[in-house]
Amino acid sequence: MKGEEDMNRMSFYRPTFVKITQFSSSNKRIKDSVEAVYLFRTFAEIFHRGKQEILLVMSLDEDNRLLGMEVIPVKESQPLRASEVFAGSILRKANAIKIGRFTTSDLMPSPSDEWMAIRLTKAGDFLGIAVKDFIIITDKQYFSLMDDGSKESQLPTT
Repeated sequence: MKGEEDMNRMSFYRPTFVKITQFSSSNKRIKDSVEAVYLFRTFAEIFHRGKQEILLVMSLDEDNRLLGMEVIPVKESQPLRASEVFAGSILRKANAIKIGRFTTSDLMPSPSDEWMAIRLTKAGDFLGIAVKDFIIITDKQYFSLMDDGSKESQLPTT
């Protein structure tokens, strides 16, 4: 019967990247949150138009060099899934990621930010991809959850 044949069929897909822009990182190591924020802000200027909150996920190799970056829209009505955050990093065979959340609201981490950082760190541990930083970024400042936890810093000038 044709219906039974259709039920037993499975589709296979090959994930691919589509290059939407050239982004030069000068192949240097991302040593700290200041350097990460500078790259996040530079990348966000290209892609972040509007008031919607976004996450940027920076994939890093074993020497903390940039492999690539993804933009993930944050939807208030839907929780963020770890598969969305780690998909590009898995395909790039990254050793680590840094996450930047752009917001127009409060700089200080909310309980959901802390919960998300813990959840993604656990998922990264399972996948073998370390979450090196979770940074909340506003127009003028940033706050790194992975720094000393109480450090509030001015953004670097471009």
